Amino acid sequence: MSYVKLEHVTKRFGKVTAVSDLNIDIEQGECFSMLGPSGCGKTTTLRMVAGFEDLDEGEISVGGRLLSSSVKKYYLPPEKRNFGMVFQAFAVWPHLNVFDNVAFPLQIRGLSRTEIAERTRKAILHTGLEKYETAYPNEISGGQKQRIALARAIAINPSVMLLDEPLSNLDPKLREEMRFEIKDLQRKFGFTIIFGSNGAVRPYSGDARWGRTTGWYAPGHLYQAREPFYLQLHWTLELSPRYCRRWRYLCRKFRGLRPCHLRPALQSASRSANNSRL
Repeated sequence: MSYVKLEHVTKRFGKVTAVSDLNIDIEQGECFSMLGPSGCGKTTTLRMVAGFEDLDEGEISVGGRLLSSSVKKYYLPPEKRNFGMVFQAFAVWPHLNVFDNVAFPLQIRGLSRTEIAERTRKAILHTGLEKYETAYPNEISGGQKQRIALARAIAINPSVMLLDEPLSNLDPKLREEMRFEIKDLQRKFGFTIIFGSNGAVRPYSGDARWGRTTGWYAPGHLYQAREPFYLQLHWTLELSPRYCRRWRYLCRKFRGLRPCHLRPALQSASRSANNSRL
């Protein structure tokens, strides 16, 4: 049963259509990844789900609760949606230490000091920052700053976690570690993840545990929702020439290989995967 539901969602900025007639169904507890180049509508979609942008057409609902509707003229502000969001930039306050950075959204909600301290320390513990509670952002690494953003997001006990290319500013080794840490956090807290990636960074680590992946091939248009392995191959071979190093590797490994040679194999693999689910 669908938990996060986007129905015929459209968003325009002047004459530019950022998202056009988008329909997505995401199950509760799923990690749903959006894969596509910059400017294709990933961030706009995440911002509409979060409530930072209102839609022009369509409806968004979570758990049967209506969040935005153009027909019903309804819009629920972001502070009432109980979603966590982690941005591409670290988005930490330089004048606050780690503890106060994580506690800030709880203070805004007017919770008691006891509850704020309890939730903040729990989030800090689960993100491995317990040794840095009193440290300031200029005293810690980039990976630790990103952990602050994750801790701040999970401290509010979100039902949905929105991740907008949160790993792109990290080095490859740390990026790989953070992927698995995010997945571990999802298992512990049970939230649904919607993850945006530009394709250069695979959000699912080549692993089906990250769930279905949405492919975008043109600005504002959903191309397909497929298994991670299929879509990564299809993206590499046909949709994004910028990432041609992987293609060159395949050509060296299989001499004479061309995209037209691999398409039938991909189609066959897709049919087999579809049949296995029936």
